[in-house]
Amino acid sequence: MSFSTIVKLNDIDDYIAPAKSCIKPVKVDTQSGRTKSIRIEQDGTYTAVTETGESYTLKKASISLNDCLACSGCITTAESVLISEHSAQTFLDILHQKEQASSSKRTIVVSISPQSIVSLASYLNKNDAGRYKEWKAKLPVDLECLPEAECTERFLVQQFRAMGVSLVLNTTWFRDIALSESAAEFIRRFKAADAEPTGAHLPVFCGACPGWICYAEKTHSGGETSVETTKFVNQSFSILPHLSVVRSPQQIAGSLLKQRSESRQSSLYHVTIMPCFDKKLEASRVEFASPAHSARHDDPEMVPDVDLVLATNELLEILDTIGDEGLRSMKGPVDVDCDLWQILKGSVNEAVHSHMPEPTPLRTPMYRHAGSGSGGYAVSVFAQAAEELFSIHLPAEDPTSDDRVLTRTLQNQDLQELLLFASSQDCATAKHMLSNLPSSRTPYRSLKSVKPPACLLAFAVANGFRNIQNLVQSLKNVYKARQCMENQPTRSTCYPFDYVEVMACPGGCINGGGQLKGTFEQALTLYHELPSMQPMSTWIARQIGAYVDHTDPEHHSLHTQYREVPKIEIINPSALQW
Repeated sequence: MSFSTIVKLNDIDDYIAPAKSCIKPVKVDTQSGRTKSIRIEQDGTYTAVTETGESYTLKKASISLNDCLACSGCITTAESVLISEHSAQTFLDILHQKEQASSSKRTIVVSISPQSIVSLASYLNKNDAGRYKEWKAKLPVDLECLPEAECTERFLVQQFRAMGVSLVLNTTWFRDIALSESAAEFIRRFKAADAEPTGAHLPVFCGACPGWICYAEKTHSGGETSVETTKFVNQSFSILPHLSVVRSPQQIAGSLLKQRSESRQSSLYHVTIMPCFDKKLEASRVEFASPAHSARHDDPEMVPDVDLVLATNELLEILDTIGDEGLRSMKGPVDVDCDLWQILKGSVNEAVHSHMPEPTPLRTPMYRHAGSGSGGYAVSVFAQAAEELFSIHLPAEDPTSDDRVLTRTLQNQDLQELLLFASSQDCATAKHMLSNLPSSRTPYRSLKSVKPPACLLAFAVANGFRNIQNLVQSLKNVYKARQCMENQPTRSTCYPFDYVEVMACPGGCINGGGQLKGTFEQALTLYHELPSMQPMSTWIARQIGAYVDHTDPEHHSLHTQYREVPKIEIINPSALQW
């Protein structure tokens, strides 16, 4: 199966811009009767008068972030038009309110993504050297050799603490949980696919990117789909059964911090710093909110797991607003591990304490996971699946360096293939055969001109909507072929990948739409300078894992679900904004 270079939607490309207009239709209330006239009252409100003489007040039409998720009017989102709910000014207002209310018990927690940290580190070194060097000059001698990204992380921790933030976390710790759960999910579905080859168990598409999820729900969810049973219903193609149901690190952090404690749910204000604007939409999903503990059962008030999402460029705006005075008021390094440990320990019973040893005196160094700059989903799941399914142990620091692993670039740098073979000899044979092909466009399992050694696993990393469109279209073609063939699936009716790491932005999360412009190349370098760690191998990740296992044994708080977004009727199709 060869991927086509033709993009089926004519105007779709990798430039993600805000929509200039919203076509979400306003529902008309017909219960009050036909409207005869509308008058403007002295207070500025609008009153409608029906043909029977009855009058009623017209409500002002409004569009929230959650409305974007329930509307199929645009391919991506109009996030820049709707950021008033999640803005830098909102964060500054929250800080001001806490400062004014001296008796306030509100706890402000900020979770920062490593992608945002490396983007800001690149910017500070390039454009704000004087201010940043002033802070670095105060570091103890033993901290001067830290990776640049970790220096920036400590800078942000101290800056936020000076603002009045109670706790600053790194979402890498919660990505450990996401990666471990993603691997467990894939292994379950891989085994289920062996037992039921015609089911919709494979491939699995990573669900951590909200831009990709919005796209999948709005454009590739035709027909009724059962996500829980991962089976097609009514013979209609849908991508939804193939989406991983594991929450993103942002939402895992929000769930663990807010859903397990009644007092914490009402007093904790959770802010995240993310590399893209679509994370604002993710936080507004109804699946990521829980009923308030004090709410009525018949009309519960929903409390979001994440209250506010800020992009990296909005974080820079906050730092500029605080200015040098805030910088000078900073104190020494903060032991983040101890603070988080106290929160987790305070929310579980005494029986669990034995599973959570006292924190170490040293702070957990900043680290990354092997693989892409988007968190390494493909490589991490690949390595854990190789161990669990085939008893093949891959190097922890870089699983792709093993002589049984072959990596390929398909079409462009934003589409990579990752293959696992049973032996190094099979891998070498496959590599030799591929080197003699005129093109590297065709996925390994779709090759027809040659018969290479069979691979045990085939994973892909796809960034950007051009690659996503081709991947989804190829799955549609496989689905159609399977409907025509009732016999055992052949090579032409098999999807070439078992798992796909999907990110909407070209280059992945480090090149997200909310990142600082002109920092991508250096930010990527700074990210890969961090030490690579296996999921769940650090002290802090193990403690969070122990907390999850004992407070939520079924791991419901780590999972989500997806919904079909129905097509809206547009009177004038030319009004559709792409």
